[in-house]
Parts: sequence; structure tokens; C-alpha cells
Amino acid sequence: MRVPFTFRVPAAEDAEKAGWPASLANFPLGQWTADARRFYSRGDMDQERVAQLEKLGMVWSHFDVAWAEGLSAARGWAAEHGHLLAPLDAACQNAPVGIWLKNARVAARKAQEIELPRGCRWSRPGR
Repeated sequence: MRVPFTFRVPAAEDAEKAGWPASLANFPLGQWTADARRFYSRGDMDQERVAQLEKLGMVWSHFDVAWAEGLSAARGWAAEHGHLLAPLDAACQNAPVGIWLKNARVAARKAQEIELPRGCRWSRPGR
């Protein structure tokens, strides 16, 4: 269940054609889903509702899903090529694995810089 925040159920006549009940016409499903994620992350959602949403395939964290998909694509690339030095335009499993790897490396470098004590930071050439 990856519902974009701005998604609304179509208008009445279009809703019925698409299989939605007319009573849900123009319902802001994206906002409702975002609220459900917020309640879940705070621990304010009843476990029965959590189970119902999980049965529908609720995605609680887009970040976790994106990481898992990127990691899967990176594994596929590594299995096929024997390394993770993919060019920026590389794709595997219809995922932009080259960009994902670049972003993962940048995030790791930033995390390392944050963890270093202030007096121990060094300047890299070109910065």
C-alpha cells in the first residue's frame, strides 16, 4: 500500500467505474494513510487495526522499503558483475542501482563526519 499523500478517490461516477464505492468519492486516502502511519509510529494505533492494515500490505516506512529495494538491486548487480562499482546510469531489477549506490556512499560519509569529534575532522582535497 503505497498511497501518495495527494491521492483522492475519484469523483462519484469515475469512482464506481474504477471499483470504488460511491460513498468514498473524493475521499483523501493519501492523507488518511499518512495519518495512519503517524499514529502507528507513535504507538497510538490499536493492534487489531495494525493487523488489518498489514493484511492489506501497508507500507509503514517508505524509507525502509526504498532501502530494501535498493539493497536488493545492489545485490543483483554484485551477483551479476562481481563488484559494486556500478556507473551512475546502471540499473538492475528496473532500479537505478548506480544512483542508489552513490547516495548510500554519500550518506555513509556524512554519517562518519558527524560521528568524528569536532577537533578530529579533516579536510578532503577539493573541498
